[in-house]
Amino acid sequence: MQIKKNCRCRICQTIDNHPVWIAREMMFGTGENFEYFQCTCCSCLQLLDIPDLSKHYPANYYSLTQPDLSFLSGLRWKLKKCFYRAMISGNAFSKTLSRIILPKCRFLFLYPLRLKTTDRILDIGCGNGKQYLLPLRESGYSNVLALIHF
Repeated sequence: MQIKKNCRCRICQTIDNHPVWIAREMMFGTGENFEYFQCTCCSCLQLLDIPDLSKHYPANYYSLTQPDLSFLSGLRWKLKKCFYRAMISGNAFSKTLSRIILPKCRFLFLYPLRLKTTDRILDIGCGNGKQYLLPLRESGYSNVLALIHF
């Protein structure tokens, strides 16, 4: 049976009996339960009650550190940029070729969107941006924005 709680969505302000799910913390091993609700109006999934985040994200947490940018140089990076752009923009030949050369490429999920380098991209909760936003920006996508903290 689905739990529902009467609360206000932080995005669209809808007050309703939104469906609630419980997720257990698994990264640090505390096993603490967190309640998430999904807005019945805008479908945004969000924490029911936001805890003290400093308890869950200590100062040495990986995404709060400055990223190592040494990977942004050299021939290998130039090739990756070409493949990233081709995969994101929808070039089928490059997509097929990149699956052979870069089988674990993190941008394959963007392929169906056929994004242009001028499209706006927002990543919420991206940490230090090294995994997605920085490579996207370096690949020519100029309108990328990170929202790290609420």
